[in-house]
Amino acid sequence: MVDILIYILIGIGLSIDAFSLAISYGTIINKKKITMSFIVGLCHFIMPIIGSLIGNLLSEITIDTKYITIFIFTILVISMIRTSDENNDIKEINTFNMFLLGIGVSIDSLSVGTAISLSSGRVMYAALIFSTISTITTFIGIKIGNQITQKYNNKAKVIGVLIFILVIIRYLFIG
Repeated sequence: MVDILIYILIGIGLSIDAFSLAISYGTIINKKKITMSFIVGLCHFIMPIIGSLIGNLLSEITIDTKYITIFIFTILVISMIRTSDENNDIKEINTFNMFLLGIGVSIDSLSVGTAISLSSGRVMYAALIFSTISTITTFIGIKIGNQITQKYNNKAKVIGVLIFILVIIRYLFIG
């Protein structure tokens, strides 16, 4: 029972970036909410498992994923800006960018999966909880982003890009 609560709290912590960036994407897309949510959830399921496999192979591992995450998020910001048309609206988010977002927001789950495999070994159970929480929070974030777009229409894309940039800065200075 204690493990469930711990995994839920870790899952919420791991999903905060997904939630923030889903708000950002929600300001520029209205379609594919469910697809994006499931992709982010899938990545939050796979990453801890990969981390546990790495943890099983190596007894001590330190993975600094900060710069990989910053790189991925920077690519996504550039993509958001480049795919704009003359009306400053995003035409459509493609599946590749959804997977980049999913990997970017779930890469910290890799280290968590390593730690779980070295301690309790209940990685599949934890990965399922992480996946569920991140799927739900991503969907809610996109819906909030959609509401921001409805309320602030022309400024919504700027808000979305600013959220992305703030998350990048957070990773750069805090980790």
